[in-house]
Amino acid sequence: MFSIRHNIMKKKYMDKAAKHWLPIYVGIMSAVFSVYLLLKGLKPLLKSHKELKEFLTLNTSVFIGIIIGFCIFFAVRFYLKKHKSLLQDDKKHINKLFNIPLIFAVALLSFAHGANDVANAI
Repeated sequence: MFSIRHNIMKKKYMDKAAKHWLPIYVGIMSAVFSVYLLLKGLKPLLKSHKELKEFLTLNTSVFIGIIIGFCIFFAVRFYLKKHKSLLQDDKKHINKLFNIPLIFAVALLSFAHGANDVANAI
């Protein structure tokens, strides 16, 4: 939050700062979430597929997460270039840009919370 506030919300031209920083933040978020979901979500489902489970180590999960993060980075960048009307220089429009990433963050947090409850029960 400090980084978003410092790099976007406190800038004179918030729209240009958001155009630069939003794809970076969403790309990093997507990479981290992907690694977590691969390790905690997909790996336990692969119990019957021993080869795939052995393939899905921390290193391969991080590599796949980085690839997903770069793909999301370029997708968000392309989306912002295509829909220039979304980038207006006021807090209301800049805050709207973070709605969808926040929904994904809440979904991951609820998944992590549920996974922790299962671990506590075991």
